[in-house]
Amino acid sequence: MPARTLLAIAVENAVEGCVRETWAALVAAHQARWAAHPAVRSVYRTIAADEARHAELAWAIDSWLSGQLDADGRARVVQARRTAADALAAHLATATDAPELAALGLPAARVAAELFAGLDSALGSGRRGEGVRPASP
Repeated sequence: MPARTLLAIAVENAVEGCVRETWAALVAAHQARWAAHPAVRSVYRTIAADEARHAELAWAIDSWLSGQLDADGRARVVQARRTAADALAAHLATATDAPELAALGLPAARVAAELFAGLDSALGSGRRGEGVRPASP
């Protein structure tokens, strides 16, 4: 693999880790609580904890990389997070409820929108300032 710049790593981490892993942790935690079968809830508790660790690591890396980048680099990372959050919002805006997925504890479209609103606020994806990074999703 060719060597990548710190900026490229920071951007990828912002998108994949800070946005997508944090979202995955939120959804898995929801499934751990709302899945129809106790065994499925148990599996999602394990998955939620694993995803939360991934998200926490991503945020720790984000914090470290932020100190290594100049102002332009930090702004590009913030923009990457905004863009990723916008893409997630667009995806959720088209989501429909599927009864067969509700048994797995997946959030209904309305609940997913509420979960995203909390994530969006924490990410500070541009609609409300820079926000606060979540310590634990």
